[in-house]
Amino acid sequence: MAPANYLYNRWQEQCLVFNKNLLLVRNRPGRKTVHDLRVAVKKLKSVIKLVAELPGEAELRFDSIAALFRYTGHYRDADMSLYLLTETCREEQLDLPSFTSYLKSIISITRRAAKTNAALPHEAELNILTVEIGKQLAPVTSEQLNKLTEQLATDIITEVQHLYSNFKENAHPVRIKLKRLYYWLTHSTVNPLFDKKQLKILDKALTALGNWHDYHVLL
Repeated sequence: MAPANYLYNRWQEQCLVFNKNLLLVRNRPGRKTVHDLRVAVKKLKSVIKLVAELPGEAELRFDSIAALFRYTGHYRDADMSLYLLTETCREEQLDLPSFTSYLKSIISITRRAAKTNAALPHEAELNILTVEIGKQLAPVTSEQLNKLTEQLATDIITEVQHLYSNFKENAHPVRIKLKRLYYWLTHSTVNPLFDKKQLKILDKALTALGNWHDYHVLL
């Protein structure tokens, strides 16, 4: 019997998104399919992180899919860097043929590596995790998950405030923690911290941090 709480439903939804885009990446990795697959992995990982905070629960591992995430990340970084370089050259009327050619070569290499890794049976690992997630969430109610989310979200806010004192050095850790916070809050049936307007502000902050990170990788 499936657990009677929202988190298992969120897990199942992202499994469908992952499997759909995995098939597309196996055929031909592209910017959108790789992005959608990686977002699904992040959301699945956020569920695992939340389940890991339940009392007495065993650790769940994401080994095969974590490797796929890294391979697609290499491709995504190179592809986005070429996009940003092209836009910058257009705006500044620059011509950097050697750098452009270099990035295109990296895209070709990383696309091939991502496609090769995507051919592995990642669905098998996901199916095993789904069974285990179901077992661990079976006795947990949505109310218990909401309360746990509130506690963990408050802890993240405290951690981010501490990191923000040296934001220049901690921008990436701040982004990771806020992204996890955002996923937990959007998974939950009751947002314990923010109203809709505040959640949109958090979303915009994450977009800005994502843009910064893309330029950081290009640099």
